[in-house]
Amino acid sequence: MMDKEDIPFPPKIFVNSPLERMQENLESALGLPPQMVGACLLGVISMAAGKGIQVESFEGRRSRPNLYVIVSASSGIGKSDLGKVIFAPLYAMASERMQRFHAYERPKVQAKLRQIEAKLKRMDASADQSITGIEELVKEQSKLERKLREPKTLVEDCTQEALEAALEFGDGSLGLLSSDARSVMRNLMGRYRKGATGEDVFLKGWSEDPILVERITRAPLFVEAPCISMCLIVQPDLFSRMVSTQGFLESGFLARVLPAVVDSPPGFLRVSGKLEMGVKDEYEEWIRAILETYRFRTDPACLQFTADARRRLDTFRFEALRDGYLYPGIAVCTRRWAEMAVRVALCLHLAHHGQNAYQHPVGDYFAMKAIEVVRWFAAQQREVFEGSVEQSRREKLLRLMDLVLEKGSEGVTVRMASKRLGCKSVEVRHLVEGAEGLFIKEVETGGRPSELIVETQ
Repeated sequence: MMDKEDIPFPPKIFVNSPLERMQENLESALGLPPQMVGACLLGVISMAAGKGIQVESFEGRRSRPNLYVIVSASSGIGKSDLGKVIFAPLYAMASERMQRFHAYERPKVQAKLRQIEAKLKRMDASADQSITGIEELVKEQSKLERKLREPKTLVEDCTQEALEAALEFGDGSLGLLSSDARSVMRNLMGRYRKGATGEDVFLKGWSEDPILVERITRAPLFVEAPCISMCLIVQPDLFSRMVSTQGFLESGFLARVLPAVVDSPPGFLRVSGKLEMGVKDEYEEWIRAILETYRFRTDPACLQFTADARRRLDTFRFEALRDGYLYPGIAVCTRRWAEMAVRVALCLHLAHHGQNAYQHPVGDYFAMKAIEVVRWFAAQQREVFEGSVEQSRREKLLRLMDLVLEKGSEGVTVRMASKRLGCKSVEVRHLVEGAEGLFIKEVETGGRPSELIVETQ
């Protein structure tokens, strides 16, 4: 796998579609680099489809198109201008859905609730009413009260707890998007959780693991198959803090993120300054058709890859497994590259076929382009995350050496060191193997030998 500066962002990923024309127009009109526009358009497609379409992945599993795209870009590069244009159909759909709920659906529910409340009052006043009849009305009342919560399609400045509730009272599918994601990133890094990171819901929303929350002060919460798509543009300072948070890599959150670091300034020399309205309208209609066809489906359309596409993805899977041995520091990422390629291929298939995507198998071209895209993001991961891993390794090694010095000739057991450093015993052993002046000796204890870390004499 090459370094990120050796790989340009893949061209023609949205071939022969309104998204291709939109990308070209945005790059020329706003002077934005292709990796910024292309990455964000992938995020839009991901949100537009939600969990309404799936494709067979590996070992008979099925994958949805939901992606976590996070772009790092400096202030003034055009983040807001880009967001206003490409997120517009998503915001429009969310707004229309909310307005329809308040204008039509909520009043109907409130009217039914009033009828039930009136019936309950009459039943309470009558001594002849059975408990069963009252119970049935109370159950219906409880169901209707839950329907008073407005549906959520998109969220932005949202805590983990609020996101869980939005998933439960919606359809289990949400899009998290922002063209200036400072608040989102601070929430993720534990602004309201006393420093504890808040990625748990994102791990489950990517992998479709059920969310079950039991709290003393709130009613139990359950989401059977959550689906979260993410497209965030954040300034470099918060992006750096995110990738340097070791817990995010260890938990697997960063391994689920497709990062795009935009170093170049806007291309002022090639800016036309004019976004073609015909291209914009065509793009919005295309995304809207995908939204209306897939976003709110309760029975997802299930697709297959063509034989050539399947062979290409299987080959890439072996390549990704090999890279896990070449780059052990980010092995948690490499193990997901093949799955990422499947999801990206489905997004590219959707971008090309639009609302008719369910009528076609996912072809070899989209598998090939998806692999190119994932290789590009993989190079970004290597450069961004390996630096974080190395910094964390150095910090843990210094703490380990302090522990050994503190204990002197007694040494420190591997087990104690793993607890004090907050890592597994195998990582402690790797730290010692790569350190000068430390080694592990076995000490007989009458049972299982104890492993002591001591200074080299």
